[in-house]
Amino acid sequence: MGGEHWCWPRVILDSGLDDRDAGVLETRSGTLLVTTFSSLAYEPIFRRALASGDWDSKRIRRWTAAHNRLDSEARERELGQWMIRSEDGGKSWSRQYDSIVNSPHGPIQLMSGRLVYAGKELWTDRQRVGLCESLDDGKSWRWLSEIPARDGDDPRNYHELHAVEMPDRRLVVHIRNHNPMRTPKKPFSANHPMGAGPGPSPEVLVYGACPPICWVFQMAGS
Repeated sequence: MGGEHWCWPRVILDSGLDDRDAGVLETRSGTLLVTTFSSLAYEPIFRRALASGDWDSKRIRRWTAAHNRLDSEARERELGQWMIRSEDGGKSWSRQYDSIVNSPHGPIQLMSGRLVYAGKELWTDRQRVGLCESLDDGKSWRWLSEIPARDGDDPRNYHELHAVEMPDRRLVVHIRNHNPMRTPKKPFSANHPMGAGPGPSPEVLVYGACPPICWVFQMAGS
């Protein structure tokens, strides 16, 4: 109890690609949700090593064996942002399924019971940055709203979102920002609808220089 004792570790997901940034949430029902995304970021490193001949033969064999576990088409199919569920305390797990967005820590559960996932859409042309929600304890997810970028920012350079609900039910969303460093003349403010349900459109505020940046807004119907 309380982290004093731990069971033996076990692997719950190991794809044929590079699995990254696992997060975990226990919902009120006791369901465990684990999030991750798959990546091919190693490929240009591997190609440069093959072209340059800088690596020793043993290292080349290890990387080649890992790379050749999947052919090129299978590697493309495995790219995505993924979630798995357990309803028995982690003894058994579902197959991986699409969570629409990804962020390192995964979704949060609001005081209202809604599950909200602030993250980034990966491996798509748009690479939207925003929020998704689940109304069935994480079994399925739907797109809720896109978070607007500040003037002059490219939202494709926003990464690794994380949301926290404050006591007044507003959400603070923190974003790792890879846009050029600059100091805005004043805080950015905009009205932006954030999903279904009654209530006013939230106010979106961005303070200070970047990186990083934060949004503060009220969820409609929360």
